[in-house]
Amino acid sequence: MGNFVFVLDGDQRNTGIEEKITNQAGGREQDIVYLPGNCSPEEWIWERLGQKAEQWAQSLGADPGNLIVEIKKLDATYAMASDPQAAVTKTKLSSLATSLNTDSADICRKIARLETEDNNSEIQPLVSRLTDILQKWRSET
Repeated sequence: MGNFVFVLDGDQRNTGIEEKITNQAGGREQDIVYLPGNCSPEEWIWERLGQKAEQWAQSLGADPGNLIVEIKKLDATYAMASDPQAAVTKTKLSSLATSLNTDSADICRKIARLETEDNNSEIQPLVSRLTDILQKWRSET
């Protein structure tokens, strides 16, 4: 297990998962990092998208105005959904992806890549930690 990097969803913070992983590794220190936010990755992506839709529309292959309208429409459509928020957000991302002729994973990759360009983004600790882990690994091999 010492050769693995565990990348966990942000909503796994403070759940005791680190201790479980360390115990499984016989008490050896493990490289564990978290995706940004304290929610599911899809919720974090949707929140970022809502905040920066106009700025990112071109990268997503959309007209800024149309993208904003589509996001608001999906938010309104699912506002009263009784499913867990993470499931609702996955559905909204899937619907948005369909309207953009792509898939949810592609949208998430593009937004994550765009977020890494912002030095003040919540994704920066993940980027820094992964860089440190990679450099450590390179120096050991």
